[in-house]
Amino acid sequence: MADNSPDAVLEQLTRARISLLLQQPFWGTLATRLILRDKTDEEWCKTAATDGRYFYYNRDFISKLTKQECVFLVAHEVEHCVYDHMSRRGSRMPKMWNAAADFVINYELHEHNVGKLPDPDTSGVTACFD
Repeated sequence: MADNSPDAVLEQLTRARISLLLQQPFWGTLATRLILRDKTDEEWCKTAATDGRYFYYNRDFISKLTKQECVFLVAHEVEHCVYDHMSRRGSRMPKMWNAAADFVINYELHEHNVGKLPDPDTSGVTACFD
């Protein structure tokens, strides 16, 4: 079983951000501006999320990711900020809006070879995050 201790997961996320800085500076620079917040004990955060200021994460989820999957996840949350998805949703249906946003983000990251989309068999998620 992967180490899901607070320090281990924080190091994993930090390494992913450093990897982005070195390999994909656009995403890496923006990733360093998000403040990391562990929300493992909160029911609403099963994977990861952002509000544009904070990068919220669940240690149990993060600890299952490979290095490249973690890089993808960090860049994925950054893209929500880039597209300003938090304030643009308006009165649209939240789950449908997020699924559509995730589809666009995942496609773009794949096209730019940023990390690797998490494997649903090992990470426990589908193509969409929270």
